[in-house]
Amino acid sequence: MSNEIPQNENDKSDKPLPLWTIAIIPVYISVLFIIIFFPLAQDCSWIEAWLFIISFVVNMTISFYLINKKNPRVLRNRMKVKKVGVTEKTKSSAGSDKFIIPILSIGFIGALLFYFFS
Repeated sequence: MSNEIPQNENDKSDKPLPLWTIAIIPVYISVLFIIIFFPLAQDCSWIEAWLFIISFVVNMTISFYLINKKNPRVLRNRMKVKKVGVTEKTKSSAGSDKFIIPILSIGFIGALLFYFFS
């Protein structure tokens, strides 16, 4: 059995995502951040949180748009639960991701909790 990707899967991965998909993902993330930040602050006029959410959404939208335009296969592969790659090694996440992502997540939540309790 070979590890080659079927031709129709290859063509589908190379097609850019529709623009509505690129626009809806940052909106979804911003709603998630609003649900997290403002109940912790108990104040919807927390300007720093609004600035963070706006800058994050703009950065994410521009990044997704540029990645989708230049190499849509990367974006599609990032969005899949089961990764598609040439070898077994490229199907799994990088070793550094297994260490860095949990540390960043703990630091982010820790910063929120530190601000909440101070």
